[in-house]
Amino acid sequence: MSWFRSSPSQPEEVPRSYLLRVEGTNMDHVIDDTGQLSVRRGASIFLRQAVHQYIPDYLRGNGLGEVISTGASIGLYELSLTPTQAEAFEGKLIEKLNSKASLAWHFTFTFTLEPLGKGAEEFRKSLREAEAKSHFQQLQSLSLSLADITQLPVPPEGEKIKHLACQWEGVRPAISQVKRTENRVKKSYRVARSVEDRYNYGRDQKQNFISDETKGETGVDYPYVYDLEELSSIAGNERSKPEWEPFRPLDRKIALIYLDGNHFGRRREACLAGEKPQEALKAFDKAIIDARKQFLRNFFETFGEQSYFINEQKEEGEIVKRRRFELLQWGGDELLFVVPAWMGFAAMQCFFETGFKHEEERLSHAGGLLFCPHNIPIARAQQLVKELAEAAKKTTRKEDCYHYLVLESIDYPTQPLDKFHETRHGVLGKWLLPSRPVSDWRKHLDGLEAFKRKLPRSQVYGALLDLARTPLGSCDEGKQNHAFSETLKKIDEALKDCDLDKKPWQALFPPHDGDWLKRTELGNPPPTLDNAEPLWQWLHLLELWDYLPPLPTDASEAAAGEETK
Repeated sequence: MSWFRSSPSQPEEVPRSYLLRVEGTNMDHVIDDTGQLSVRRGASIFLRQAVHQYIPDYLRGNGLGEVISTGASIGLYELSLTPTQAEAFEGKLIEKLNSKASLAWHFTFTFTLEPLGKGAEEFRKSLREAEAKSHFQQLQSLSLSLADITQLPVPPEGEKIKHLACQWEGVRPAISQVKRTENRVKKSYRVARSVEDRYNYGRDQKQNFISDETKGETGVDYPYVYDLEELSSIAGNERSKPEWEPFRPLDRKIALIYLDGNHFGRRREACLAGEKPQEALKAFDKAIIDARKQFLRNFFETFGEQSYFINEQKEEGEIVKRRRFELLQWGGDELLFVVPAWMGFAAMQCFFETGFKHEEERLSHAGGLLFCPHNIPIARAQQLVKELAEAAKKTTRKEDCYHYLVLESIDYPTQPLDKFHETRHGVLGKWLLPSRPVSDWRKHLDGLEAFKRKLPRSQVYGALLDLARTPLGSCDEGKQNHAFSETLKKIDEALKDCDLDKKPWQALFPPHDGDWLKRTELGNPPPTLDNAEPLWQWLHLLELWDYLPPLPTDASEAAAGEETK
């Protein structure tokens, strides 16, 4: 582990105030260096816990200071140290971090200790200095820790080192071994020490982290699945055959959900500009942390004991129940988690229902929702779902909204998303706007089933397919608007003899009203959007046709249903 410290010497043994800034750096070499989920999870959660729990525990336990602000990998603390304590502080902190699964040596951190004067302006000055020195120190450091290399045994004189590369990571020397069961087959892998330590920590934290975050308020304490195939597979859940019927088209498919706060950095800058920046930063952090913990409690209260959220497998003659939930990133402005594909839409709505506020002002998020096979390369899937959220931010950073994408195979777009939509949806690709949260979504999902049964799907699909085959550049905006209008007439003609209750469909895919649009980057959109919006409502329905099954959320009703079978 790489640590850097900047602290001027003080001759008097008198305690004084310091600002400590700790940042985990070079994420590519500790999180994105392998596609193995437990390794990625172990690194992500350790970075978050290092700044959020381990360092604060050490400071409070020794009466040295308090937390000001923590993120996914950055911590800011106010300390009271004598010069002697300041000199020894680095080693003590490293010792504390290494007591947690011996992981700290595998990470690169910057460590900056700055004298802190009184008053808001002095705090801002110290913070700017700490940030600048931290960034400069990162430029001077290696991009990955050399701890694995230093642990290699020295070969006899004249002999070469005979260590193969890690099978999961491909760079560090494989000096350890991981044994695991995959599809009921025991396997063994040669891995680097860094990978082994992150893997073991990730496996342990998978079962404990959520319970610790929510203080155990997640209902029945079932363990969590160990891989994405188990998370998304229907096989083995034989007891509930009729109940699983709506989910069978989604067997072994996942929903990857990413959320990023809008203008959270700007809000922190506003906190810094005030008369009491430390207190303002603490209050903002607390608002975010408390709301996200509340989301977890709400999520598990809603879904935690539902049969479609529990994977039941027979192991050694006994039924073992595990929850279908994978947490990959938690902390700072972002979070990333995975649920079965049949729960993706509902999980996204559940998050937006939580309600994030700071000083009575609503905080909004941009989201990405990716439906894909469970065996898609997780690094590419993670990159893609973040691109979806960034695309939503381009429309608005003032409102909760998200983009989704459905991938029916492990092939993924290799072109920018806007070009992908133009290729896939023709002239309609230009008019795709992010989806908005839906109220009463549980009721509307139930009503959508009757709507889908009566809808002449093939005729609606055919009308939209003709339009999608029209390239974006083949006609001007006036001709596009005319084409949209004619397509809507075709769909209306196909539906004229159908007794359809359109309310569930229209409620699940609400159009973007004028007031909402004026609050976005679009301002006053062109008239073409008036005809494009209803067409996108139909496209959303067709693209998500299998991904919107009804989800019972009342545990007592589900149990009663089981008794009557």
